Amino acid sequence: MKRTRQITFGWRMHSPCRAGAKASGFVFLEALACGVPAVGSKLDGSREALRDGELGVLTDPDDPVSVREGILSALNTRKGIPPGLSHFAWPAFADRVAQATRAALTAGRH
Repeated sequence: MKRTRQITFGWRMHSPCRAGAKASGFVFLEALACGVPAVGSKLDGSREALRDGELGVLTDPDDPVSVREGILSALNTRKGIPPGLSHFAWPAFADRVAQATRAALTAGRH
């Protein structure tokens, strides 16, 4: 029986990877929440969604060797939900918004 691995490419899911293509962070977050390794571009918003490589593999889409190494790395990554994904959970997001709001209100008092 042939075994296949699933990985997510966020910057172009249905066409060749290119610099400047837009990635949706939700593609990565949904895949990671299902335990699917992700490969993204270090040149766009993928970087933020993958937390500078903490949650997935970042590659240079203009460098075929970088893309190849990123794909191979993701294929060899153990499937599972990364612990750092909790950064994007609603409670963590709400805490960041509350902190930013308090900081903005406090700054206005000076």
